Amino acid sequence: MEVERTEFYRRSKTSLLEIPVKERITFKDICCETETLKLKSPIQVEGKLSSEGWIFYYKPLNILVNASTLDECVEDFQEEFFVLYEAYAKEADEKLTEGAKRLKRILLDMTEI
Repeated sequence: MEVERTEFYRRSKTSLLEIPVKERITFKDICCETETLKLKSPIQVEGKLSSEGWIFYYKPLNILVNASTLDECVEDFQEEFFVLYEAYAKEADEKLTEGAKRLKRILLDMTEI
C-alpha cells in the first residue's frame, strides 16, 4: 500500500490551538487485512482533526470515518471502501436496487479487476 501525505495549515494570527489541522491522503491502493484492491487512478481524501479525533469524508462513495489517530482513520477508510467493494461490486445485478447498481458501477470504474 502506498499512501502519500501532504500536510497543510491555515496561516493567520489566531493562536496555535485554533489552527485547523488537515491532511490530504492519496490512496493508490486499498488495503484491508491481506487483501489489496488496485485503483485505476489514485484518490485523494481530506482528513480534518477535530476535538473527537480525525475525520475523513469521501463524497463519491459517501464514506465517512472517524478515529482517534490519523493512522487509524486511514485504516478505517480502507476497510470501509473494501467492505463496499465486497458487498456491491461482487454482487449480481439482479440482487441490487438501482442505487446499489450505480454504486457498483462507480466501484468497478475505480478499481482494476
